[in-house]
Amino acid sequence: MFKYFKFFIESTNQHGVHSPFVYHLTTKAFYTKTETDISKKLKSALKRSGKNSFSSLKKARLFYKIIHYFDAKHILTIASTPQTIFTLAADISKIHKITSLNDKNVPAYVSNTKQEQQQIFDVIFISTEALNFINPEDLYTLSEKNTHDGTAIILDRIHSSESTNKKWLELKNNLSFNVTIDLYHCGLLFKRQGQQKEHFCIRV
Repeated sequence: MFKYFKFFIESTNQHGVHSPFVYHLTTKAFYTKTETDISKKLKSALKRSGKNSFSSLKKARLFYKIIHYFDAKHILTIASTPQTIFTLAADISKIHKITSLNDKNVPAYVSNTKQEQQQIFDVIFISTEALNFINPEDLYTLSEKNTHDGTAIILDRIHSSESTNKKWLELKNNLSFNVTIDLYHCGLLFKRQGQQKEHFCIRV
């Protein structure tokens, strides 16, 4: 509760955002209303998975809106388990290809120089458990080789423990990512050319 209270005091809504990119993302993705049929599909998928709490639905809606906003055709998920709230949201989205990696396979993936491994992803999702085991250097390499200027890297539950919060701060402060957004329940990393390094805390 203390962590969330601290975040709430430091965070803002769209009126406190002066970056055109982040303002547009906030108003056209974070703060848009989820379509009724999509909400029903998300509720049904969460119920089948046993994750049918209000907070899970809220997060699933957020993930769906991010995927939809970036018109994601290629997604990479890095997680210790195959099914997460993000993958449930991704399954309902119109995606051409979802690549899944276990966190232990990330080093081999980023070091592979074969042409078929050079997929460019629109969204990369990293679960909390995977975040604890990923070497930041591997993530930097992945962002250099397998992302474009608009790729969103989503880190789940960045404030869930001291270790995940420490890893989030390390990644947030690294110069490889010049736009970072703390949504409390997850964090976003962007590598955008021509934009000064900025960090935002946004209530959703």
